[in-house]
Amino acid sequence: MSTTKQRASAKKSVEKEEPVTAIIQDSQEQEAEIKALRRENTNSNEQAQTTLDVGVITNLLLTGLQASTSIMNPELRNYLAIAQFLLLPLAITPGKIPYLGSSAPFYPYVFRIQVALALTALIHMYSISELTLAAAFRWSLPAIVAGGVWMQRRSEKEAELRLARLEKLKYNVKGA
Repeated sequence: MSTTKQRASAKKSVEKEEPVTAIIQDSQEQEAEIKALRRENTNSNEQAQTTLDVGVITNLLLTGLQASTSIMNPELRNYLAIAQFLLLPLAITPGKIPYLGSSAPFYPYVFRIQVALALTALIHMYSISELTLAAAFRWSLPAIVAGGVWMQRRSEKEAELRLARLEKLKYNVKGA
């Protein structure tokens, strides 16, 4: 068993690690490293976008099935299903749907509206005693997917900002 003094001295010895040595790179090496980071970031973003698009399309099909079966029944939850269905295409990666264009800054709004629609449907179903776990999951799924898309888009923007800051930190050293 270790005593308090032994644990404290172990912590101090861990804190006294070797100093980090700086690697000085010339401009070409810095540029090559930044390009590699940018390429890695782009590949990662494309993978995440494809995965989220598959999730959105799958969710679109599920929500579309519910909306199509309830289109002739004038009930609140049926209108909510149709609204969820119509909003889902706005969560697909910009540029993949021609009429949306290449920049679509409305992800936060799609997410918030989907959450409001899901909560409205859940409250309505609870009030008429038809709320089940499966129904709660089904109504929440479009909001969860839209939230995932919004978080990914924010992450992409933050990564771009970090890369831009890294480019500003470049320094000129000849013959390093």
